[in-house]
Parts: sequence; structure tokens; C-alpha cells
Amino acid sequence: MAENATIIDIARKAGVSTRAVSSALNGTGRVSDTTRNAIRKIAVEMSYQPRLAAQLMRARSTGGIGVIIPADQAEASESGAHGPLMTNFLAIGEAESVRFHFDFVSMAHTPTDCIPQSFKGAYVDGAIVTDSMSPVPALREYLMSQDRYPWVCINEEAPHCVMSDFTNAANEAIGMLVDLGHRRIATATGPPDFRQHNEARLSFERAARAHNMEIAPHRRGLFPYSQRRIGMSQYVEWATEILAGDDYPTAFLCSDMRIGRAIIYAALSRGLQSPKDVTVVGMGTAGDAEKGYPCMTAIEPDFRALVERSYAMLRGMIAGENVRGVDLVPAKLVHRDSVA
Repeated sequence: MAENATIIDIARKAGVSTRAVSSALNGTGRVSDTTRNAIRKIAVEMSYQPRLAAQLMRARSTGGIGVIIPADQAEASESGAHGPLMTNFLAIGEAESVRFHFDFVSMAHTPTDCIPQSFKGAYVDGAIVTDSMSPVPALREYLMSQDRYPWVCINEEAPHCVMSDFTNAANEAIGMLVDLGHRRIATATGPPDFRQHNEARLSFERAARAHNMEIAPHRRGLFPYSQRRIGMSQYVEWATEILAGDDYPTAFLCSDMRIGRAIIYAALSRGLQSPKDVTVVGMGTAGDAEKGYPCMTAIEPDFRALVERSYAMLRGMIAGENVRGVDLVPAKLVHRDSVA
């Protein structure tokens, strides 16, 4: 029985319906946390192994899920966001016996044709788009116009999307800075047409107001999209200027690790040290936070939860379930060495 357990077996042992078991295991429907945890514990005890691919095949589906990455492969491999997302999709694919088809779509390689290859070959039943489609607007236009494939977007507004919520982490970061005595706080955020940067900026401003702080306009850096080397020079130029004078900001909140590194470099160029003289809070992955010294205190998206929830949302759509359109995943503040 342990080798061939089904949701019927789990339902009998848990004393619930098979629908409750399906909802608990798939993260859909309304099931209390107590019931969900009990069902999942029983599933583990019975060595239940879901076989979504087999289920889809029985439903005359391909059994494939597309993962659309709005960047070329080289850029995606170096990205702070795409890497963790791809890694977690691979982990889920292995655990769930699901075939993920990765599609890299960029304007550089497909300026007039942004239809994912997995859609052209009918390899998949639906797709998940990782991160912002701003660099490839034709991709969004295509997805919105077609009705054959259900799709879910991560960290960009769409009819069905799973997005990072920075509210609590931003409040915690501002509260930490205020408690440490910082009063001259600056923010530095990337292009507003990237949802993550825009939401970070808004979250910083709301958190500041909640703590009776006002971030002066001249201490708000807002940077357009640019190539990496050009962008770094812009960040350093801004930080060097704002750190001049005796009333320089003692703390910075950044929506990008690169901006944080540029601020630390500019501070050093002016004889200031981080974290002794200048505190910096970044945003991004643990790997990026620890690539340089000081290792950066950072607001980090929960990439595992983003992948799991987008996958569960898409499965529900493929199965014809009534799936809610937006799911928010709280980010977290991780303390390291760049704060004092």
C-alpha cells in the first residue's frame, strides 16, 4: 500500500473527502491549516508520490509545463532572479515527475516573433512566465491575445499572477533603521516599469510614513533601465553626489544589490565606511548579498514559494478550476553586515 498509495487511501486514513486531500496536496481550495498539515503528514507516512504527468496524460494532455523566461539564456544565467526561479522549477519537476520546458524569449534574438517554442510545438498545456516582461513587450501582447494556453506570471501584474509582497519586510527595515537612530534615510530604486522596483519604492515610502519619517525628494534615487556597466556608473555618480556634505544620508534602502554595492563604493571613495558611517539595505538573492564585503542586509523574495504557488495556480487552471487571480508571497528581511 505504501508503494501505491492513492488520494483515496489518504482520504480514508485522514477521515476526509478526496477533494479535501487534493486541495491540501495541491495548495488549492479551502482547507484549514490543521487539516492540511494532517493530510500532508499522512501522505508522507504512506509514501504517496503524485504523478501529475500521468494524470495529465490520462486527460489527453501533453504533461508538459512551459517556463517562459523573458531574457536570452546568457543573461538569464547571470540574473539575480531567474537563476533561483529556474533552480526551484527543476526541483519541483524532479519531485513531481513533471516535464518543464524552458523557453528563453528576448527581443535581441526574436525581435518579430515572440511566440515561445513550446507553444509552437504544442509541447505544453500551459506556462509560467518568470519575472518582468518589460524587456519583451511583444511577448505580453501575444500571451494576452491568445486563449489556447493558460499562463501565470511571477512578479508582474497579469490576469493570473504570483507576486512578492515587500510591505512587511520594508516596515521591518525602516523600523530597524529608526531604532538604530538613523534619521537621514535615502532610497534608490530601479526602473518603475519593472514591478519589483516600483513596489519596492512604494513599500519604502509607505513604511517611512508609518514610522513618521519623511524621505526628502533629493534623497530619492530613481534609475531608468540601462545596461549593467552604464547603470553602475549612474548609481555611483548619484551616490557620490548625495554623500557630499555633512548632512549626507546615513542609511540607504535599495531595490537592487548592484545599487547597494555602488553606494558602498561611493562611500569608500569619500572616506566613509560601511556599516560604520553608511548603512545599506539591498534587495535580491542571498547569493548576491554575500558576493562582496560587507555582506549585505537584504530584503529577499521567497523564490521557493513563488515557484510552488505559481505552479499550483497553473495546475488549477489546466484542471478547469476556479483559481483566484493574484497570490501574494511575503518577502523577508535577512540581517547581515551592512547595517549599523
